[in-house]
Order: sequence, then structure tokens, then C-alpha cells
Amino acid sequence: MHPLHAKLSLQDCQRFAFENSERLSIGDLRVLMEKDRIAEVRGMALPQLSAHVDYVAAGEAHRFLKKHKTINGKASLIVPLFNFGGASNKISEQETRYEASLYDNERLKQEILYEVSQAYFRVLESQKIENIVRQSLSTLEEQRRVSQDFYGQGLIHQNDLLLIDVQVAQREQDLIQASHNVAISIARLNRLMGFQIDAPTEIEDILAEISWKANLETCLKEAKECHPELISLQIQIKAACYAYKAEKGALYPSIYAFTDYSTTNDYTFPYTHGLDAGIGIEINLFDGGTTWAKIRRREKEYLELQYRYKGVEEDLELTVRTAYYQAIAASNKIPLALKGIQVSEENLKITQDQFGEGFITTYDLLNDEERLAQARSNYWQALYDFHQARLDLCFAAGMIQ
Repeated sequence: MHPLHAKLSLQDCQRFAFENSERLSIGDLRVLMEKDRIAEVRGMALPQLSAHVDYVAAGEAHRFLKKHKTINGKASLIVPLFNFGGASNKISEQETRYEASLYDNERLKQEILYEVSQAYFRVLESQKIENIVRQSLSTLEEQRRVSQDFYGQGLIHQNDLLLIDVQVAQREQDLIQASHNVAISIARLNRLMGFQIDAPTEIEDILAEISWKANLETCLKEAKECHPELISLQIQIKAACYAYKAEKGALYPSIYAFTDYSTTNDYTFPYTHGLDAGIGIEINLFDGGTTWAKIRRREKEYLELQYRYKGVEEDLELTVRTAYYQAIAASNKIPLALKGIQVSEENLKITQDQFGEGFITTYDLLNDEERLAQARSNYWQALYDFHQARLDLCFAAGMIQ
């Protein structure tokens, strides 16, 4: 599946990634499995109905062929009445774990958005670098043609031609590497979108779009209030509390009602159909310390989650602050890089005029051409760094879209 009729926007790439992501499918399955576990746990608090039928042959060994045969059946119903919150807390624990899985899945979606956006801008950057190398190679080839004319007229030495030939060969090698980088970046984007690796994907150019406004305090507030990882940990802490209470419930009696209906064709019994009912109490007197060990473990799990939450919150604030300042620094480099292109273009134009008049050497001309190529590369690198820093900030704050 690959749309060849139009260039893909960033939103198109993200949509295809959602539709074809194996990781997202696995995440959705995990959410559904957590939901199924709720039904499993709820079954503990619901009535339990069972049936048993057997066929029995009994008699003396030497008269086994004339044995007495009986068919017996029994149906039992057990209704849990009260267990001091053991079942209810287990149900609440699993419901909160299901809720936490929803936020874990939301964080997974943000990771996919982040990776697709990063790959998208990497494709644009590699294409820009490839175009710069092509422009530089075209300029050098034109300069080589002019230098050959000058050499034919005896205006320059053969060494000048050799310098240009070496520079052209270097640019040809750079172009090969730049083309490979484009192919690799497109292949990575195709993999994220679920396309064939070698699909000829074309995307819209939005690298030069730098409109962006952000406030550090707003980002920190959004991160602490809405970050999926923090919310998931908050819910997991609540689930651990329910789990601790559920394990403590095993120390108390469990009260249940029961009824049995039995039937048999053995007429030695006083009745062939029987019904009994009653109320029972089950008490765990001693299980080798297993219950107390589980209680201690649940308490440690609860404390571990609290420590994890505190650490993640502090790491999150540090990451948001770092990404914010990097984004500001990257945005400030763009005007300077653009000014560098203008200066380099003007210098190269002056150098070309002076070279034509014989005032400077080929070496000086090649140096200015190299500076222009580097200035253009620096500009697109600054744009890519800006988009990358902005992505890092949005992802760290849990606000990537």
C-alpha cells in the first residue's frame, strides 16, 4: 500500500504509522487483555455452580461380572457473601490496572508520533543536503570549463586544473554519500509507516516552517498534569494500594452460602434424591507464612511505585527544561545561518569576478565555493536542529501531536 498520486504530509505519515504499526497493535491487545482480567477477577465474587456425575461398579472380586452398578450425580452452588474486602479490592485493583494500560498505550502512540516526525524531518534534511551537493558540483563543473578555457589561453597553470579536478571528484563522492543518506532516511520512514522498504515515498517540504511559541512554565505544568507516564504511575500506585488491601483480606474469614442437589440409583441409600443448604465460614489458620509474605511484598511494591513516580517527575522536569532551552537556542541559530548564506554568496560572486580578471588564484575560488556549500548546509542543519528540539520538547512534555 503506497499512494503514488501525491506527496505525503506529516499527518499522512503519522496516520499510516498508526494504521500499520505492529507495536500499536500489540499495545491495543495488552489493553484488551487487561480488560479481560477484570472479568476474570469479578468471577471470584459471583456464584459458582458445578456438577459432577460418576458411574460406579462395586462388588466382590470373584463376582465382578455380577457387580452392583450405580450412577450418581451432584450439583453444587456456592454463593460468596462476605470476605472483608478481599474480592472487591482485587476487582478495584484490576480496574485501575486497566485504566493505567490506557495511558501506557497513549504514551506508545506518542512514541510513534515522535519517531515518525523525526524520520520525516530527517528525510527533508538529507534531501536538502543532497541538493546542496548537487549545486556545488554543478558550480565546480562550470568553473572547470572556464578554467580549461583559461588554461588553453595560458592564463593559469595546469596545477589549477588539477585542484578543480580533485574538488569535483570529492563532490562526486559527497553526492554518492548524500544519495545514500536520502535512501536510508526514506527507508526508515517507510518502515515506520508500514510501507515496503524501497517504496519511492515523496513528502511535503515543511522544513522551513519555523513558527513556534512556547512558554516554559506552561510546558512544565502540562507535563506534570497531563503526561501519560505520570498519570499511569499515579494509577498504578492506586492499584498497588488495592492489591495490598486485598492480600490483607485473606487474613480474615470468608463467609459463603451453599446448596447441593444429589441423585443416585443406589437404593441402599435412604433417599435417591437429596437437597441440602447452609452457610459456611472459611478461615485461613496457617499457610506457612505465604499470606504474610505476600502482604510484605505488596507493601514494598507500593513504596517502589512511589519512588518511581518521584524520580520520573523530577527527570521529566529536567528533560522539559533542557529541551526548551535547546529549542530556543536552535531557533536563534536560524537567522545567523541565513545571513551566512547571503555573505558567502556575495563573496563567491566577487571572487568569481576577480578570478576572471586574474586577480586571485583557483585555490581562493575553491575556498569560497566550499564556504558557500558549508553555509547552506549549516542553514538546513539549523532548521533540522530546531524541528528536532521542538519535537524533543513536545515529547518530553507529553504534548506531541
